[in-house]
Amino acid sequence: WLTTRPNVAFVELLTNGSLLKQRLERLDRDGDITKVSLWITHHHTEISVSRFIENARYAQEKYGCFVVVNGLLFPDNDETILELKTAAEEQGLRFNLDLGYDPLTPHGANTELGAMVPILKREDEGIARAVRLGANPEILSLSLRAMRDLSNQSCCAGHSYFYIGIRGDVYRCSRYQVLDKNRIGNVLDDGFEFNPNSERWSLCEAGFGCVNKEDFLHLRQRQFEADTATPSLGWVEALHEKSV
Repeated sequence: WLTTRPNVAFVELLTNGSLLKQRLERLDRDGDITKVSLWITHHHTEISVSRFIENARYAQEKYGCFVVVNGLLFPDNDETILELKTAAEEQGLRFNLDLGYDPLTPHGANTELGAMVPILKREDEGIARAVRLGANPEILSLSLRAMRDLSNQSCCAGHSYFYIGIRGDVYRCSRYQVLDKNRIGNVLDDGFEFNPNSERWSLCEAGFGCVNKEDFLHLRQRQFEADTATPSLGWVEALHEKSV
């Protein structure tokens, strides 16, 4: 439905890629598939690398989708990440590498970074491994700062970016939603009006724990400008071109 709205530039879907061929056929039939971007994260327990890459290539070549192949780095999966990266590059697919999180470890005030992000138990070694396997150094550095400390950090979330939860609740970003902080309203309420911040930059009050790329890429402290023409909230074309 969203892809048929004239004021929607693109719709980015997050998927593991396992049912991609079937789902794309339906999207092509029911909407405007030229507006669909795909952030496809590989999970080795759900799909093989070969089938995963086949599905990602199918989406890019048959339907023209903007496709990003995403890997999650854990302490024991270097070989799988290298296989995924090599296969993506051979097939002309964009490759991104993020740090894998332990979903059972909440990011509380006393949570050690190495417990939440296992690859960072030995931080310097983990960062070096991530960069060697394809993580972008600048995005990785920004990610670590956003996880640790957001005090006195300015962000444009709430001005040029905002978050809508699955029940329609609106917050400036997903971290604010987790904290249930400064709820703006609900898009399902009659008469709801969204009034973005008049100033582009405002201080973040989340404290710490900003782990989603679509959130922390809006921090002012980033040393790069996001390309608004790229149909993705997580892919920064200029940085990935520079790291190739």
